[in-house]
Amino acid sequence: NIPAVKNHYVVFLRTPATALGQPQALTIWVYGDGSNHFLNAWVQDSQNEVRQFTFGRITHAGSWQLMTLLPDTTAPWPQGHVNIGASGGPDNGRLDYPIRLYAIVLDAVASERVTGVIYLDDLAVPSGVVPTPGPSPTPGPGPTATSITGGGNLSGHIVYAAGGNTITVLDAETGNTWPIASNARQPDIHGDGLVVANGAGGGRDNLLVVKLGGGERVIGMHSEDSYPSWNPNGDTVVFHSTLQGDGKERIYIQWGTGQAQEPKMLMVGATEVYGRFATWLANGRIAFSGCDYWQSRSLCGIWTLGPGGDNPIRLTERGDDISSDSWGDRVLFSSQVTGNWDVYTVSAGGGAARNLTNSPSQDSGATFAPDGQHIAFISDRDGGWGIWVMGSDGSNPRKLLAVPAGFGPDWVGERLAWGP
Repeated sequence: NIPAVKNHYVVFLRTPATALGQPQALTIWVYGDGSNHFLNAWVQDSQNEVRQFTFGRITHAGSWQLMTLLPDTTAPWPQGHVNIGASGGPDNGRLDYPIRLYAIVLDAVASERVTGVIYLDDLAVPSGVVPTPGPSPTPGPGPTATSITGGGNLSGHIVYAAGGNTITVLDAETGNTWPIASNARQPDIHGDGLVVANGAGGGRDNLLVVKLGGGERVIGMHSEDSYPSWNPNGDTVVFHSTLQGDGKERIYIQWGTGQAQEPKMLMVGATEVYGRFATWLANGRIAFSGCDYWQSRSLCGIWTLGPGGDNPIRLTERGDDISSDSWGDRVLFSSQVTGNWDVYTVSAGGGAARNLTNSPSQDSGATFAPDGQHIAFISDRDGGWGIWVMGSDGSNPRKLLAVPAGFGPDWVGERLAWGP
């Protein structure tokens, strides 16, 4: 029950402070009320400095969702040093391990009195991250951890947006998972292990690049940018955005990702390319969902063209088809031509598409393994959301990982990405 004060937040002190060790991330299950308030943690380091880090905003209601905190001292508010007198310590600009949990903080965003109820359960260090010494927390009423069925002969790393807002890595061989970025979605991974994603909330509203082991940098300059995709060299990204302010989605290329910079609009001659869900293909061309505004304006579907806007080729005939990945001359896309979402493949040069999943469930967001022998995809075919894998011809589909948090309300706009 938060009073209407200027700085309206409530601090739940942990007395005594709980030792956390040297974690590079923390996760907590939250049963949300849709209040959109920030859920933060105050962490005290070995120099007695107290810093605030965020799990993000509680945007979900009536369900459990896994939320992730990354102790990044360079991130903007709500991250930052907490000045609470002697207990806060001087600000030396860094986090000195080991650390302790000092408090949980609910920071309201409304100016009026706010009354509500949330539940928190199972604060933990996720697998794949430096572990916390001591016993594991006892699970309560929240969901259990994700489970792996066995990768078999699979290898590499699959990245996905758990809950639609936490970029998570899955080791395809061992089944270990760990978060690398909160408040982010729509990841794409390059062969060097760099992941580009769409920052969404919690101070991360621009495109960002993050490493598999953690650590990120912002590369975008507009919160409207979405669905970034690496070029084959891993130094340029393509994405769609409404940054012009007229509500129309256009395709943009950012030539260089070393720092934030303005992107260039993709053009066919003198015509702007309107579309969304751009994917940079292995053959160097760009696929996107849209129509031929440079010609008849009536032929829609997935189109491909060169990064200079040359030689447009139409691959599909539905404007809501979504490309997600490619390997060699094969393009993966999702379509609901059968009445539900299925995963298809089509030649990059055009021709007949093949339905690889052909299931009454919802299947989408597919990605090729680095060697092209397997395909991972998002599915709810057993009644719960998870990551499934099949042969590159659609054979032997099996569940690889259960994802109880799902992939967010805009799950069809999410995708998986598979790298070494």
